[in-house]
Formats: sequence, structure tokens, C-alpha cells
Amino acid sequence: IYAEENNNLISEGGHINVEGQGARLSEDGKSVIYSYIIAFQRMHSSDHGQTVSDVTIRFAPIPNAKIKLTLIGTRDENGKPVKANLQLNELKMDDYSLDDPEDADLPTAEEVAAGKKGYYISGYNYDVKYITSLEVFHNVNGSQAVKLEISVPLEQAKNIKYLPIDARMVWKSSQENGVQGYESGSQSLEEYHNHVLDLPSEKEDEEGNPIPNYGGIGDPTLVTEEYVKNGHLIKSVANPSTYITPNNGDWTNIPEDTNIKEDTFFHYAKIFTLRANRAVTYYVSEKEDMADQDVSALYFGKVDVDYVIQGTNTKIKETYNDTKETPIYGENGKLIKYNAAENENERPAKITYDGKEYEYVGVSATSAPENGNLKEGTTNVVFEYKLVEKTPEPQPEPGKPEDPKPEPQKPVEKEQYGQLPKTGIANSSALLSVATVLTGAMGIVISSKKRK
Repeated sequence: IYAEENNNLISEGGHINVEGQGARLSEDGKSVIYSYIIAFQRMHSSDHGQTVSDVTIRFAPIPNAKIKLTLIGTRDENGKPVKANLQLNELKMDDYSLDDPEDADLPTAEEVAAGKKGYYISGYNYDVKYITSLEVFHNVNGSQAVKLEISVPLEQAKNIKYLPIDARMVWKSSQENGVQGYESGSQSLEEYHNHVLDLPSEKEDEEGNPIPNYGGIGDPTLVTEEYVKNGHLIKSVANPSTYITPNNGDWTNIPEDTNIKEDTFFHYAKIFTLRANRAVTYYVSEKEDMADQDVSALYFGKVDVDYVIQGTNTKIKETYNDTKETPIYGENGKLIKYNAAENENERPAKITYDGKEYEYVGVSATSAPENGNLKEGTTNVVFEYKLVEKTPEPQPEPGKPEDPKPEPQKPVEKEQYGQLPKTGIANSSALLSVATVLTGAMGIVISSKKRK
């Protein structure tokens, strides 16, 4: 908090900020949930005679859409920020609860703890045919926050990449609580050309009445990449006088606008000459136009796996779809993780192609990581394989002929003493006698021949 010149203007920071969250897949996988955090804090005065304490949230009417608004940040009786998680109930203009203005104010931390319900009002002062509007009212100093979730059937959501919303403070009032509007004597800030949401009408209905022109807020198909950077708006998609508040992810500390041009900026303090009444202190920012816009971006991603010969682009197996096309954010709001190498089916150790066998080598240098977070578009994982070289069977080498090895001789049987078979000689003595006789006979023959 800091005091401005003359000391009767004190800034507590910005007045409103819309921060889109990544569109995510629903738990049942049938819908896409576009999500936004809307932080706001009212302008108020020391004499309690002037306040701007409403927030009007507007977006395109979408068939079959479901809306959920939750109070996620409030204040206690000492002004301390307190987290909350209170789903707000819808009220329409003819609901009896509007008779008691206290019921429409967002509950404090103590009231939340005590079980008090919270409400938002739908369709307030706007043609629901052309725009969806929700309003919340608060009677607490300091920033608070709600979370808006718009659930759209998946098939419809495929045609809505960027869903923008606008949130702005609309009613200048002399009372600090309850529902503000013309009925309560409040003044609409949209009477000022640089604070109104819509653009000049370009079409008429069948009865010749001008059709409201809410630009991209009323028709999301008009929101192109020209308006978006890193998943967030960088300029208004409706009245160009609306400045985009920087995001900081902190609902307890709302930033102020930047790059302000005096000729287009909605300068509340100057318009209502607050400096002139020095007897009253006004808690208001001179650098914030009490309005903001942002988108919830829907990004689809998938993971494909290719199998190629190492060092080439030659595929040896059909492309495998590891993760089908889906919103990249899961039901918990975090990026969905993938793993393209969970099993042998996803990353086989060997592949047979054209009659040859190839074995896994590794991930290609140009490949996406084999596991990680989904991103927009196609994540391409490439596994490389090399040819398995077959080892030939060893053939016997020609060599020198081997020398024949002598066969082992059979051992000679020793003579057995005793009687020989009847067909042989009786014993060795008989053999000796025969030899002696033969020798003698041969000697006689030789002698007789010599005599002759």
C-alpha cells in the first residue's frame, strides 16, 4: 500500500486480474475443462460513501457447457488472506435471496468456517442469447479470488483452441454491500466508452435491432495467434481500450496495468475527480482500469514412435502410436506424461525386416526423449536398429596327412604245460627227437652223393 500525491489516494495494488489455466481433460475423458483464476479487490473510501465492489464475468454462450464457480481466496476479520474452497451457488434475477443483499456478498473466512453459503448471479442485465454473464459481489477490503471452470463436450472443444473471458468492475455505488445495479441507485461504469466491453454493432437481428458485438469474447473463433503468447492474451479481443493485466500467479497481490496511454485508459480517479475531495481518502489504483481478459488455451498432443535403420530414415516397422491425440493437461491440471519404451511391444529388442534381422541400438539423435511430458502437436520418438551380422560356421582347414598309427599287437599267449590237443605233438622232447633224425638222414644223403 502506498500513498499518492496529496495523500488522499492510496493504492492497494490492482483491482482485477484474470489468469487463464491450461484447458484440461475431464476425469471421465468426455469433456474439456477451461479454467481461470479471477482475483479482485474493491475500490473503497474512508467515509464509506463510494465503492466499486462487483465483478462481472462474461464469455461466449456455448451449448451444453457446464459452469462451476468456486471461492478460492477470501479475507478474515483482520484482513489477512485465507485460502478457501467453497463452491458458489447460482442465483437468477427472480430468486428470493436477492431480497436480502447480505446473501449476495461473498462470505469472509469466518463465515466460510461457520458454513455460510456463497452465491453468484447469472444473466444480470445482459442478453443471454449473445453473452453469458456471471456476477459476484463482495464487502471485504483486500483481494479475493474465484476459480471459474467451463466444461465443454470434447468434440465441441476441438473447435475452441482459445476460450477467452472478460472480467471487470461495472457498478459505482454509494453503499458497500449487497447487489449493485440501477435498482440500487448505482451508476454503470460502462457508460464510459473506454470501459465498455463491446464494440460498435455491425449486424442487426430480424427486427432491425443492433446485435451486440463482443468481439472474441462473444465469438472465440475470432481469437487467433495474433492475440496470444505462451497461452495468454497479450491484447484485448474486444474493446481495445481494455488493458491486459500482467499475470503473477498470486491472488493476494494483484498487479497493475502497464504501457498505459492516457487517451484510452479508463482512469477512475481522474474521471470522478477524487483528488478534489481531500477530506476523504480513496483506496484506488491510478494504474489499473478495473478490467482484464485472458484465455484458457486448449492444446492437443500425441506421441508416435518410428523404428529406423541406424543413421538413415529407412523405416523397418510401421509407426506406432504410443499416445493418442488428447489435451496435454490431465484432470489434475498438470501436463500428461508419456513413456514410449514401457515394454517389448513398444521398443522391441529385435525386428525382422525384408528377411533380415535388426537389433536395437538406441534413441536417434533427432528423436524426442523416449519419456517426458506431452506437448502441443506430435512428439516423435525414433528408435534406431542395426543389421545383425550372422557369424559363419567354422570349416575344417586342409592339413598334412597324418602318419598311420600302428595297431596294437595282441599279446602272445604263454605255453601252457600239460597235455596238448590230440591233433598236435605230444611235447617238446618229441620235437627234438624228430629234428635229430632229420639231420642225421640229410647227412647220410650228402655223404653218399660225394662217393659217387
